[in-house]
Amino acid sequence: MAARVQDALGKESHDEGEAMTYDDDYISLCFDGGTKRYPLKMLGLEWPPPEHIKVLGFTMVQTRRSQITDEERLEMAHICRGAEYFPDARGG
Repeated sequence: MAARVQDALGKESHDEGEAMTYDDDYISLCFDGGTKRYPLKMLGLEWPPPEHIKVLGFTMVQTRRSQITDEERLEMAHICRGAEYFPDARGG
């Protein structure tokens, strides 16, 4: 499934400065059938992830995201940052 998501991921460009992406930063893709979690680096995304992504023909909207800064994350060895996505209700 991860390979299919990676191949089907339509990434929108975003520029939020020189943010650091950690190996355990992740996104959660939430569908009616359940939630799948993927590391950002495996999908070729960087932190912070974009507000909208296309996955397997669905436009996904980011509904929440960790607010931990790179500096805070550096000091927290047992914390990982994540972003949660749901299908766009508008059907985009």
